[in-house]
Amino acid sequence: MKKPVKIALYVILGLFVVIQFYPDGIPRENPAVETVIEWPDQQAKDLFYAACADCHSNETKWPWYSYVAPAKWIVKNHVVDGRKKFNISAQGFGKDEHEAGEVIREDYMPMQGYTLLHSEANLNPDQKELLASTLEKMFGKEEH
Repeated sequence: MKKPVKIALYVILGLFVVIQFYPDGIPRENPAVETVIEWPDQQAKDLFYAACADCHSNETKWPWYSYVAPAKWIVKNHVVDGRKKFNISAQGFGKDEHEAGEVIREDYMPMQGYTLLHSEANLNPDQKELLASTLEKMFGKEEH
């Protein structure tokens, strides 16, 4: 291996080690569940917990990579942003709960990056429709 390539690899490795110590400012403990949802359909509930709950509830499962930079920053941002928009565990459910069904139907959710790492979140069209229609029944539907 040529010397410049070797030096570059050592620098990259050193930077990777150093960024592990940069604080991300988010505890991996979940906030308390403030509301308990009464699901009209058990399958829809199971689909939600498989595909949505890690970012849209206070019941996040923090995988090993959520502790390793730079992935920990991406995961943190997705969870914080997801909880703000729609959180089934919080009073008021977030600012965009009425859009939950629509974003599933339009394939914005679950996010592609999430489904790559969580195969259980890959929903087929029938599962998406069941989850979307159930969420619309529960939280309303955005009117255009």
